[in-house]
Amino acid sequence: DQLTSRHSIVAVHGLNPFGRKNHSLRAWSNGEHVWLRDAFPSKEPKARVMLYEYNANLMFRSSVAGVYEWADKLLGVLGIERQNDPKRPLIFICYQLGGIIVKAIVDKGSAVLGLASQREEAFPMATNHADICKFTGPEDRNYKFVASQISALCQEAKYHVMERNTDDTMLDNLSNLDLSRQPVASLAVNRAICTTPQPPSALDVHVAIICALKVEADAVLDVFDKFWDDCDEGDGIVKGHSDSNSYTVGRIGQHNVVVAHMPQYSKGTSSSVATNLRITFPAVRVAMVVGVCGGVPSAGDGEDIFLGDVIISTDVVEFDHGRQLPNEFRPMNSLGSGHGPKLQGFLKQIQSSWSKHKLARDTAKFLAAPSLIPGRIAPTFPGLQKDKLYTAEHRHKHYQRGHCKICDQTQGEYGATCEESEKLDCELLGCHDIISRERAKLFADVTSTVHHEIGQSVECTDIPMPRIHFGAVASGDQVLKSGKHRESNVTRLDVIGFEMEAAGVCRVMPCFVIKGVSDYADSHKNKGWQDYASRTAASCMKACLRLWRPAFSSAPR
Repeated sequence: DQLTSRHSIVAVHGLNPFGRKNHSLRAWSNGEHVWLRDAFPSKEPKARVMLYEYNANLMFRSSVAGVYEWADKLLGVLGIERQNDPKRPLIFICYQLGGIIVKAIVDKGSAVLGLASQREEAFPMATNHADICKFTGPEDRNYKFVASQISALCQEAKYHVMERNTDDTMLDNLSNLDLSRQPVASLAVNRAICTTPQPPSALDVHVAIICALKVEADAVLDVFDKFWDDCDEGDGIVKGHSDSNSYTVGRIGQHNVVVAHMPQYSKGTSSSVATNLRITFPAVRVAMVVGVCGGVPSAGDGEDIFLGDVIISTDVVEFDHGRQLPNEFRPMNSLGSGHGPKLQGFLKQIQSSWSKHKLARDTAKFLAAPSLIPGRIAPTFPGLQKDKLYTAEHRHKHYQRGHCKICDQTQGEYGATCEESEKLDCELLGCHDIISRERAKLFADVTSTVHHEIGQSVECTDIPMPRIHFGAVASGDQVLKSGKHRESNVTRLDVIGFEMEAAGVCRVMPCFVIKGVSDYADSHKNKGWQDYASRTAASCMKACLRLWRPAFSSAPR
């Protein structure tokens, strides 16, 4: 079939910011070879290759009119070229501004494209493609990949050709065509399927993760799918001159993400970190504050919260910022309004029954998955016997009479306790006023599915999977270690968790909290659950990213 190898390939170059001569040739050249002219014909010898040239010099004016003018001229040329061969498949190769011109042609209704829309890699022409594949010459393996992709399209194009009239009225009629159901598509050369993946630029990073503690950052890095600084040339990210932050850049699922490592925990520090992050990564659309927090024993819906469970914030309340009235301290309004419409909609979405099921399932799966970091051993569940909830009035102190004079004088919620008791376990001190609760197991079907996917034979009843709770989170500079004050804040603010960073981040960019419960914000607080709670939070964060749709940046490049 002659049609198999008879195609027209039109290359449309991008901007010419330095005003170089012969830009239409040099855009497709490494200085020695113009690959579409010198190399590609060997794969498709009967293909007609055309380079479209237009004035692409950078000018400080509106370019919308120019784009449509260049698109009209290209349409006119194609109309003349195709008068004697209206069925010849046409394939566009373009980048940058050239892609906008081609889209303008499609908007006008050219519809003479021979791109195969049935391929899995094909997307609607309206889709923005940000991924690129670099190559330096015909011997570059990335060139061979690109050439093979174009050649494959040529072979398939004959099945997706649309015949168009090519008389003098063609351009007038084209604007009336409905292309929404036609096989007009574009193929992105995605670095995920290239032989040599390239690190992203700072503008390709749209998700930020902020961690205050090393244990929190370690847990987040455990769930990375790729570390961009592990490439031969590093991640290639250049920080802004005034940016003092430290970053790790990688990929989780479909998303390029940056982890900002806080030097210390406080609202002021987190606000500064978020502000600096904006300088280097201006395209970040959402920040997630991931780590550990103090949890409330019972959520607003009456569901018990246990150590290792995960809290996702629907609102952030700055509980230590407000007005001190004669009879009470009244916090200022919540910071939840800073979420923005997209984030508010996302938080509503993930609270739906189906999304909550997927979050629980994927969180359990990622919790059991191995780390990419060599030698890194995932933290294990500390054990049901280590999860003890004491009454709010029960203090953490020596209970054996005569052991400590300071603690002996402490009655109920009044009086001081010794510094030694703050460093000792509850068992050694004799803390005893425990509230009896039965820890519920996650749905058996979810857990069974997870064990099946990761190839484990662990029984569903062995380890309870973390539950995910949604509600307002209190954020402030105080480390809350008082059951009495915890309950007071819960009554006033209707919160389900306490942490120290989100209030600062919320003032700078849209953000929400994903934190594992490592204590009950009382005097019995210890670090025994931090490793595991950090891992459950990081696993839930990765599960959330599977539901967060990637978007293309509008930030100037």
